[in-house]
Amino acid sequence: MGDIQFDIEVIKSICQGQNPTSDEMIVPRIVEDAVSSLNTNKAEDVFNLSAGHLKYGGINVTEVLATLFNLFIAEGKVPDCLKIGQLTPIYKKKGNKTIEAVLRIRIQPIFKPQQNALQRDFTRGISPLRAGLILREALANKPSSKIFVAMLDARAAFDTVSHTILDRKLFNLGIKGKIWEVVHDLNVSAKTSIKWEGSMSDHINVQQGVRQGGS
Repeated sequence: MGDIQFDIEVIKSICQGQNPTSDEMIVPRIVEDAVSSLNTNKAEDVFNLSAGHLKYGGINVTEVLATLFNLFIAEGKVPDCLKIGQLTPIYKKKGNKTIEAVLRIRIQPIFKPQQNALQRDFTRGISPLRAGLILREALANKPSSKIFVAMLDARAAFDTVSHTILDRKLFNLGIKGKIWEVVHDLNVSAKTSIKWEGSMSDHINVQQGVRQGGS
């Protein structure tokens, strides 16, 4: 982990010296697209705001959010109050993730072309069952040949992924400058709490995994 942390410090020094570019700035249309992608069936966040509040807020809300997000990008930081998550174990619901939705739209064009064309899991419109079909076809075409298959169980990846490894991977994929700083800062001092039968637990520091129940 020492080498990875050294890499992160180097990446931070590179990104901190850069000014925001026009491509990095957020326009209301991007916010509108991000908000429209939010699931309205999710639970409210720590501020009692749900995706429905944002979806039906109209252009006034998207313009204000775009202004706020551009301030985050200019500073390369996200306010600590927006790093607090809230989990509700009973219903398996998580709060809306407006910041993540906006960042996803901004960075997808950069790393999506680099995705392996044969990837079947975690890919929109493609079922993992198709991976099984490819394997069956390979076995049928060369029944007498040896075929070596490597299986990866990624079911817990979202809960266990290292923040430093994720940050370095994003940089290597081309996510740089102020956008990288914002993504990195989302996990700095991030906290979450558990809501159970109307009561809230104390905040818990999030040291690994992607954010859940965020604002």
